[in-house]
Amino acid sequence: MGLITEIAQRRWPRRIVSRLGADFIRLVYRTGSWRTIGGEIPRAFWDAGQPFIIAFWHGRLLMPPMAWRRGAAMNMLISERGDGPLIAA
Repeated sequence: MGLITEIAQRRWPRRIVSRLGADFIRLVYRTGSWRTIGGEIPRAFWDAGQPFIIAFWHGRLLMPPMAWRRGAAMNMLISERGDGPLIAA
């Protein structure tokens, strides 16, 4: 069993790794320089209360939480691989 799978299957290590990951994402977001391209498109759907799909590539996988409107409902499709529970948390 791989290390990621081992961590993902145990509750307390998963919580610790998830918390560290979330803190790292916040740090990168707050200290980085960002620009939004096409942000008016999802904003129009949010404002109209309409569902829509957002896709992120693996290279941008850490940033979806920062792109999502706080308090908005969200469903996520996550792989069943060992890193899936970590990403979900």
